[in-house]
Amino acid sequence: GYFLRGRDLKTLTNLRELWADNLLCDWRYDKLFAPLLSQFFDENSIIQRFFFFACNEKLERVSLLGGRYVKIGSNDAIKFPQMSLIRFVRNTPQLRWFRSDLAEENVRMLSEERPEITFVAS
Repeated sequence: GYFLRGRDLKTLTNLRELWADNLLCDWRYDKLFAPLLSQFFDENSIIQRFFFFACNEKLERVSLLGGRYVKIGSNDAIKFPQMSLIRFVRNTPQLRWFRSDLAEENVRMLSEERPEITFVAS
């Protein structure tokens, strides 16, 4: 959870590119950050967090292909929800290239909103 917030990366003031392919967020044993899980992955959460919110201002190229998380009380790794990926794109102002598992219809929608971004599927 701590890594997803991006606080450790915030001090990297020239960070423009981030590759986190096959990222697995497993908070089952992390009592401190496990309650934050819904803020990233539940679209009905009152608090809506997006990936790397503490360091996203200058990110231009990001790859989150194959990202998964493990829900509390489960052993199954689930793909990052589409809404989590969409929220990241919408909240990263300098983003120009994004590789992820976004569905084709979501890529089309985001391409209309943010035509300056190149979306890559694999």
